[in-house]
Amino acid sequence: MTRYAQHRGKSGEGYARTAMAYYATHVARVNMIALAVVVIALIAYIAQVNRTVARGYAIRELETSIRRLEEENERLELVSREAQSLDRVAAAIPMLGMVEGGTPRYISASGPSYALAR
Repeated sequence: MTRYAQHRGKSGEGYARTAMAYYATHVARVNMIALAVVVIALIAYIAQVNRTVARGYAIRELETSIRRLEEENERLELVSREAQSLDRVAAAIPMLGMVEGGTPRYISASGPSYALAR
């Protein structure tokens, strides 16, 4: 009879003795499994930290880009306001070939109005 079979007779206590006997005979294997679990956890931790740092760098680049675009937007709004100013439009009137309108004359709509037939 093997040592594992001898301990199976007692229900709860036998199982504990069986596990202890297995551990005692396979210490190197159990230690290698534990080491593998620790190494896998360490690799996962390093990968997670690396991803976090890379995302932080990307966020910092995007924030810098946002600031640069906001400054460009402010500059373009200033250029737009200057182009739409009354002084600028008044200076552009002669270049566009426009003439001053003068005093407007209004048509009276109090009388009847007729349309001509063709």
